[in-house]
Amino acid sequence: MTFICALDACSNIISLDNGLKIHTEAVNHGCEDNVLVATALIDMYGKCGLVKDALSVFRKIGQQDITLWNAMLTACAKNGHGAATLTLFYQMYKDGFVPNTVSFICVLTVCSHMGWVEDGRRHFMSLYKEFNMRPTLEHCACMIDVLGRAGRLEEAEDLVDTMPVVVLLSIWTSLLSACRIHGDVHRGSRIANYFSEFDGMDPRSYLLLADIYAAESG
Repeated sequence: MTFICALDACSNIISLDNGLKIHTEAVNHGCEDNVLVATALIDMYGKCGLVKDALSVFRKIGQQDITLWNAMLTACAKNGHGAATLTLFYQMYKDGFVPNTVSFICVLTVCSHMGWVEDGRRHFMSLYKEFNMRPTLEHCACMIDVLGRAGRLEEAEDLVDTMPVVVLLSIWTSLLSACRIHGDVHRGSRIANYFSEFDGMDPRSYLLLADIYAAESG
């Protein structure tokens, strides 16, 4: 637990030098093979951008669990390793580990950043069709981002309208941002009307709407 807490602290402040020292001490004390310590090491290396080092730790662990897999998926996803994330995801399932909420967030995040719309759609649908999981707000937000970045604004809006969870202000703000990027003034204006349902509007939303109108007039 001492090593786990220390590595978590290094992850939070992105302190690679201290993380390396703690890793060395973990090896000296024979704790590197502990799955919880290994998970903390993978998280630390991932947040410091050293995916190869994270993968090295991951491969040394004989008895893996879903938390360890998710840590490795997160490390790849956060550092833009799209293909590696999906490869790990498929390998995890092949090895008998059932993906959970975190696993799908990693995959959908990668699909969004890489612009892989069809992959994102397929994984989003498999979440509830194949694994019988109820999509969370984060899953829906990721899928909306996938569609929004690709300019599939009508599909993104339809998804918001049919979301099985309570729609938060951040969801509408994300969609409004996509409208600004793709110059969809009419949709942006309509979406802005939904903000009246919330107690307070994010100041950034006013700026996004102003940008949309400015682009139209300019």
